[in-house]
Amino acid sequence: MHFYRLLALFSCAYLAHASDALIKPGEVCAVIEGPHVRAIVPAAQVAALQPLVARADAIYAQMAHDAGYTIKQPLVLLLTDDTDSHNGYSTVVPAPLVNVQLAPASPESFIFAGDEELERTITHEFTHHLGNDRNHGFRRKIEWVFGRVLPNEPLSLLLFYLSTPAHLTMPSFWQEGTAQWAETAYADPSSPWAGRGRDSMTHMVWRLDAAAGVIPEVGDWRLTYTRWPFGTKNYAYGLAYTRWLAGAYGNRSVMWPLIESQGRQWAFAFTDGSVPVLGADHVELLARARAALLTEQQQNLALIRKQPVTTLKRLTPVDCRMSAPAWLPDGRVMLALDAPTDDPRVATVSANGDLETGAHAWSLGAV
Repeated sequence: MHFYRLLALFSCAYLAHASDALIKPGEVCAVIEGPHVRAIVPAAQVAALQPLVARADAIYAQMAHDAGYTIKQPLVLLLTDDTDSHNGYSTVVPAPLVNVQLAPASPESFIFAGDEELERTITHEFTHHLGNDRNHGFRRKIEWVFGRVLPNEPLSLLLFYLSTPAHLTMPSFWQEGTAQWAETAYADPSSPWAGRGRDSMTHMVWRLDAAAGVIPEVGDWRLTYTRWPFGTKNYAYGLAYTRWLAGAYGNRSVMWPLIESQGRQWAFAFTDGSVPVLGADHVELLARARAALLTEQQQNLALIRKQPVTTLKRLTPVDCRMSAPAWLPDGRVMLALDAPTDDPRVATVSANGDLETGAHAWSLGAV
């Protein structure tokens, strides 16, 4: 009994340490306990975040049920509000933890895909957790003895290779593709926002690549270099692949078995993970997904080319810098305007191009 008490105390300290690493010194936090999620939140925002945590708990329970994942203890969900950018993070080594930044996504971010971004990001990170937190066979037995190890020398690297959940080692385009698939699959059907799977920016990336003849070949889908306009190739084309898989074979009924099948492969062995579920390896499936994407986008391009060209009219002065535009109820646009021979000012522009200036400041950012 004494041993198990010590083990329980050690586990609590272990989880606390995992979240402490992401909490800035001096930050005062509180805990919101749910049936399936233990949320660590800024102490000053407990009341405001109660509904979000309750929603996250319900999403996690539903996703775990669909994935065939048994929740043995509450998942630590760290909600932080100490940066001006929105993002999420999930890890299962050395202990399970999901972190979501509460700040809104900026327009230049690939995460910027309409309202309800917090729920989408939580869903995205839960998908990572549910895929990466399951071990099978002898790997699970080794993990039971040694735990999950962060490698820092040859012996621990070998132990990491033999015991870490295999799905964690799958290619990043698969990891991010499945997580973005879930953004759309678990979106509120009554909402106009349904993740990057139905976001116009994502489809624009595919369409422009099709027009330029640069949709990647099958052998290049593992690459992760940054691509225009936002995000990286593994996000854009990981989503293209899982979107096709879900449409061709079934949504949740096929995607979760595929994720589990990948977790039963040897570490880093990706190609044959789809065979037990779909009877074909990923090389064949990726070739079919690429052909379908190219056909779809070529059809969209043909439709667009039949439309008349839209003539744009510039409404703001050519020799000025502008920032922070926002629509007003009457149809005008308010913005910060920095003319070459005047102080930065607040300005409004009508649909006809009528420009009015107001209060000034010493810098564009101070307007």
